[in-house]
Amino acid sequence: MSKKLHAKDLKKDQLVETLGEIWGPAVHWFEENRRTVIWTLGAVVVLLLGAAAVGSMRQSSERSAQAALGAALEKLSEAETSAGEGETVDWAALQSEFKKVADEHGGTASRVAEHYLGVAQLRAGDAAGAVATLSSASAGAFDDWRTPLTLSVLAAAQEQAGDPSSAEATLKKLRERNALGFPADAAAMELARFYERQGRLDEARALYAELAAELDAANAAAEAGETDFEPPSVYASQAQARLDELEG
Repeated sequence: MSKKLHAKDLKKDQLVETLGEIWGPAVHWFEENRRTVIWTLGAVVVLLLGAAAVGSMRQSSERSAQAALGAALEKLSEAETSAGEGETVDWAALQSEFKKVADEHGGTASRVAEHYLGVAQLRAGDAAGAVATLSSASAGAFDDWRTPLTLSVLAAAQEQAGDPSSAEATLKKLRERNALGFPADAAAMELARFYERQGRLDEARALYAELAAELDAANAAAEAGETDFEPPSVYASQAQARLDELEG
């Protein structure tokens, strides 16, 4: 349960300022590193899950698959760090690493390797190849935690491949399903940014306003003297900032 704010502790009109102090630095960093976070956060989760799983696995083939996947993910993490520092990255070599895991192993390791093969293809500029790979990787059950993550990268690949209608449909699907680990608000922010990039500013403003409405509701609760209320999500603050910039 999220920590509640108490209206008695805030003066009128201080809510947005207070939230800005709390979330501002984190939001700024996330905006600057958003795609890298989305693409590499899953790698960290997979490594942690893989490390826990290896201890209980009995079959050598499964241990081998997890080891191969872990090694490839470690190289991906190093590549993202190098790319962030402006260094040249051999994305083709990384593609080979993940393709080998996907081809030689089955089950979870193959499924995750296919996802990161698509990521490496997209980072190398092969958007069409990434679309094909990620479409296959996202074909599993939606309640699988990996699928929403794959769909978010698939939308980026579809957009880069010159297929904005498919990218929009993918982002809408993500938003509608409100998946664990990729909430509807996060998908809505991605969709609003997509509208901005596509020059569909009226739709972007409408979606940002919808997300930012949480701030108005929280302010109204404070002004009404309510003793406690749920704070708006971090996406509400981001949306309000983008809305102000677009209308300014």
